[in-house]
Amino acid sequence: MSMIDFDGEVALVTGGGSGLGAAIAQKLASRGAAVMVSDIDGESAQNVAARHQGQLSRSGTHQDTPTGNLPADALPAWASQHHRGRLGDPEEVSALICFLLSSRASFITGSYHLVDGGFTAL
Repeated sequence: MSMIDFDGEVALVTGGGSGLGAAIAQKLASRGAAVMVSDIDGESAQNVAARHQGQLSRSGTHQDTPTGNLPADALPAWASQHHRGRLGDPEEVSALICFLLSSRASFITGSYHLVDGGFTAL
């Protein structure tokens, strides 16, 4: 099966300056999409766009308005409760997102896709 192609498509990735957003921006760019990276940290958004500039036909950045932050101990606390002892990596989740954005998922609508490493199944 061939790789999903996003040639001629345009994507706005919010929260694209790090983590899952950066992974999604990278994956879309590597598959031909023109990507605009937006993040509350404008410098991080610019860094992500610059790293993938050779892959992008057009790129740009925008600095979002901050809406709040998690407490510093929130992520480690969640990870310690997971049976795998960790949270998912952005690359693990971005694969599903890119598939759902593709034409191969054209008949998938109104569905819920749980990507939690089996956390809710236990």
